Amino acid sequence: MKNKGIIGLLVGALVILGLVMACAPAAPTTPTTPTTPTTPTTPTTPTTPTEPTTPAGPVKMFTLEDTPEIKNRNPIHVATMGWQAQWTVPPMQKWSEYTGIPVTYEIHTNEMTYAKLNVELVLGTGAYDLVPVEAAFMCEWAPYLWPLYELADEFDPQGRAALAIDLEQHYPAILREGSDRDGVVYGCPLTTYQDVMWLRLDAFEDPTEQANFKDRYGYALKPPTTWEELYDMGEFFTRKKGELFKGKPLPWDLYGLNVEGKSEINDDISAEIWGRDGNWFTIVRDTEGKAIEYVVTEANREVLREALTSEKKQLQWASPICVTSYWNDLVPLWREGRVIIWPHEYIHFTGWGREVEGILPGAKMGLARGINDTGLYTGHYPAAVSVGSKNPEGSYWLVKYLNSLEAQTEMFLANNAVTRMDICRDPKYQTAAFAAFQGPYAKALDDVFTNVQTYDVVNDYIWFNSTAGGKMYEMTIVETHEAMTGRKTIEQATDDILRQLIELETKFGDMPMRSEIEL
Repeated sequence: MKNKGIIGLLVGALVILGLVMACAPAAPTTPTTPTTPTTPTTPTTPTTPTEPTTPAGPVKMFTLEDTPEIKNRNPIHVATMGWQAQWTVPPMQKWSEYTGIPVTYEIHTNEMTYAKLNVELVLGTGAYDLVPVEAAFMCEWAPYLWPLYELADEFDPQGRAALAIDLEQHYPAILREGSDRDGVVYGCPLTTYQDVMWLRLDAFEDPTEQANFKDRYGYALKPPTTWEELYDMGEFFTRKKGELFKGKPLPWDLYGLNVEGKSEINDDISAEIWGRDGNWFTIVRDTEGKAIEYVVTEANREVLREALTSEKKQLQWASPICVTSYWNDLVPLWREGRVIIWPHEYIHFTGWGREVEGILPGAKMGLARGINDTGLYTGHYPAAVSVGSKNPEGSYWLVKYLNSLEAQTEMFLANNAVTRMDICRDPKYQTAAFAAFQGPYAKALDDVFTNVQTYDVVNDYIWFNSTAGGKMYEMTIVETHEAMTGRKTIEQATDDILRQLIELETKFGDMPMRSEIEL
């Protein structure tokens, strides 16, 4: 009861603060302060996220030297994801040296991002000028972020067209993930953790392994394209220390599969759901394509149950650490050569994963689409300018530089999975010289975003539509992990997840949501 009382006081304080902020007079407009952001409920054409205005003169792709004199000289403080920092920090430092505006940063982990930044953004503390916004949080955090094109209108001499020439080089699906439900763009893409399937091609190409697999399962060994094939291959390649692999005794246990069993377990479940042409819940749209209602159906329950069952089944052919670990432990397991198939793994770790080829003689890594093509998770942490920023002008120009071909090429050459089409489709990055470096994931990304994760497909994913998306996303991490550890049965976890999705949308969302089934 004491804790509930404290929570009640905090909630009351937030409500009072919200009323005070809502009633407070607007600050006078100054050359360095953008106008009030457009409300997220103002729709734009869903298939055209941006509508650049006619520029004052010719526009060209942005370079660092195009940065004008910035009037607001306040320092800029950035929250950046730890796994992104190796790529994002160098260009930020370069921009700071060029402009003379101090840029500081702090490293955030995946686990802390929502809880930490949610408080800072909702309270408007201005602690951060730039924040990484997980795509699943975008609709929820939109009221606390500046629409990028409004900042361009305010600070760019050539208006939004000068931003669009670079920003619209990104795949439409990626821009959708950095937008709210109405297509207003808030985030600048820096890297994607788009799923692809990781494969040990040398295992699939080995004559002994091929013959043994054919004898045991009755069909040819090849990269799996169905769930049943995945299970067969997970079972086939799982072996104990001393057993033969490619004709030689293993020095350690070998695992057929890797499974994201902890913090990203819900991403795996999303991939399993989408790979069955399903969704966590159903979005109902009007004749113009506008979302008007969410519904939980028996089909939603069934596909969630199937996804949880499939994931738990795969764990029997994965390392025991999978149920308590995630990418920072599982990628080393892969690079040591102890895993053959990773059904759903983030593409931006490809450079790290390919180190297996230098560690284990004869190892050969490949990338492929997910099961049924659509069994892939998609998302990223675009950089967005907070409404509380003390230097929105400088933040806009920093974002514009981070989004430039110049900066993104440097990040790409540092092994970052950037999402600009002009980079991923550049012939010089598809040559043999890049075959073991950027080339594989550049090709894979272009394939996925052109043929699988298109704008229309991503537009129906629930994380990118609900204004309670952040809370839903965090909840599903806990609940899906409960199902994997056995603390809850698959049936219990399924109904608990669906019940909580409805409760969270009803309490924190802005869309009607109902259930057609009893939970």
